Amino acid sequence: MGNSQQIEYWNGQAGHNWATQAEHLDGMLFEFCEWLIAQTADGGRGDSFLDIGCGAGAVSLGIAKTSVKPDKISGIDISEPLLAVARQRAESARLPVRYVRADASTHRLETPVDTMVSRFGVMFFDDPISAFGNLKQSAKVDGRLVFTCWQSIKKNAWASAPMRAAIPLLNEPLPPPDPIAPGPFAFADKDRLNGILSESGWSDIQIRAFDTRLRLPGNNLAETAVFLMTLGPLARVLNEQGLEEAPVKAALIELLSEHQVAGEEVWMDAASWLVSCRAG
Repeated sequence: MGNSQQIEYWNGQAGHNWATQAEHLDGMLFEFCEWLIAQTADGGRGDSFLDIGCGAGAVSLGIAKTSVKPDKISGIDISEPLLAVARQRAESARLPVRYVRADASTHRLETPVDTMVSRFGVMFFDDPISAFGNLKQSAKVDGRLVFTCWQSIKKNAWASAPMRAAIPLLNEPLPPPDPIAPGPFAFADKDRLNGILSESGWSDIQIRAFDTRLRLPGNNLAETAVFLMTLGPLARVLNEQGLEEAPVKAALIELLSEHQVAGEEVWMDAASWLVSCRAG
């Protein structure tokens, strides 16, 4: 999916679905948000920040709440539905975070920033080397880029298991996935990611594996199943193949029952990369 398709996708029904589920998604990805905020807490990191692929603003607003200069924090995203949520949240919290609708792969900031952050927002570039090179031009000398991205889908049960549960119900087989196509798992290959960052001009590259378990949203198995049918890889397949929802939901509930930990809580394995580099 190229950048033009990404823009269409994130401003269509998918974007509205993600905006509606923003609170649930933030809860699911809470520890990643906390890690990114912690990376900005050191006063020596500078005081201006850009949240790339900011979505509904969880990271940028979290930084703003701990910053002495919240007016120097901004977020950029291609999705107007998600940006509308971010702006509403900023207004409610009375935080002067600025949100811009633009393509981070080509947009150039008027004033370079000290630190760029992203929570799973940098894996969708059509030309990642060009995109990260463009981001570098908007960073101050020795500025930092800190982000999280997913390892392979096979290591992320929250995404792969629901897909496996739905396979018997598909109208047609899924095509073999392109492991480097723009999408959530485009940076699964650590060496490839390191090469992209190096070739685009970033230095002092550090990529650390982080394995955890995610609590999937939902107060019961049915709600969790609906969440998985609304966001993520399975949601796209449901839409593309026009599958009947009831059989898929039943298959998911059966799957999710195997991953209950306490009461109705569902936890699944997740594997990510924690990445940092410099624009020196």
